[in-house]
Amino acid sequence: MRWSVVASTALLIAACHDGTAPGDLQYRSLFPVTTGYSGMCGLRNGGTVECWGGLPVPPFDATVPSSAVPVRLPAGSPRLIFLATDDYGYHCGLEADGRGWCGYGAPMAALDTPLRFERVAVIGGAGCGITAAGELHCWGDERRLPGVQPGTLPVCLPATSFEPEVRCAVTPVRIPMDRRVASVSGGGERACLLLEDGEARCWGVNGLYYFAPEPTLGVLGTGNTVDEVVITPEPVQGGLRFVAVQAGRFGEGVCGEVMGDGVYCWGAPAFGRFEGGMTGGELLAAPTRLVPPEGRTLRGLAFESGGACALDQEDAAWCWSRSPDPVPALGNLRFESLAVSGFTACGIAASGAWCWGENGQGTVGNGTTADQPVPVRVLGQGEADED
Repeated sequence: MRWSVVASTALLIAACHDGTAPGDLQYRSLFPVTTGYSGMCGLRNGGTVECWGGLPVPPFDATVPSSAVPVRLPAGSPRLIFLATDDYGYHCGLEADGRGWCGYGAPMAALDTPLRFERVAVIGGAGCGITAAGELHCWGDERRLPGVQPGTLPVCLPATSFEPEVRCAVTPVRIPMDRRVASVSGGGERACLLLEDGEARCWGVNGLYYFAPEPTLGVLGTGNTVDEVVITPEPVQGGLRFVAVQAGRFGEGVCGEVMGDGVYCWGAPAFGRFEGGMTGGELLAAPTRLVPPEGRTLRGLAFESGGACALDQEDAAWCWSRSPDPVPALGNLRFESLAVSGFTACGIAASGAWCWGENGQGTVGNGTTADQPVPVRVLGQGEADED
């Protein structure tokens, strides 16, 4: 399935009449579900979270294997405004008051802390949150926590015949930083944070071991080419200042947006064409500019292990799939933000959430499992699919 688009017959969707105003039914933000399946979750204007696609993942369980239409979080779930998942089955969410909820499987449990967070991220079985004061606090698997020396935390999972013991921070631990932290993003065994002045710093496993007999070293983009686990977040090479950073699902690559200058990536992102002649899957030892469509400047990149999409200066979406060159998402839509799960893309437009791409698990959310090369409106937003 490619991101390219063809003509499509408009689908007229009946509204869901549950006493909610039509504007409240529209989604205002989207979060990809990436725990081994292709799924998507959305936060409605009315404050409820619903998910669709492949859902035998947190916060759902095997009783909801998949759904081609949006499904509300299980009874008793917190009223989340944000949800993050990773490929280890760990997930964290935020309530409107900043209270964090995390866990493996449903239901989630509230973090045992009075701290309130503005943002949270998950990193291979661990979580990190940022407070309004710009402080970084992390919890979970010791091997993923920045600045924490191995062997210093209590054992939370005993050793088995297959796995060594795991040590954990059961409650959030403050990670000292020399400046306020603006955001953090993790994937697989590595993560990056963004400081208030736009400097990016990364930590974690410095080698990629997927699909190759020898590791690809230097994926943290810091200039370090040693096969090791970097504990302390280190500055990314190049001195660029970013307004956003995002790590790939498996941590294979990281991309950041530079205001007015487009998107730069490092590591080994599996998509795109980069300045200097590099293409997706090759090592980018330092931040390297993603080649945009001619005459366009890219921003708002969203990517996963397979696909990626970004917005141009006119808020139109461009996507990469199995080709290094992007194709436009037609339909004359303009988006505020994008989300990607596998080879499925979704975007928030003025008329709500629209999705397109591969749809074998119902990740497009239009009630079918047929691939959708043209953006279609996610069901149940109270209006017809097209304006």
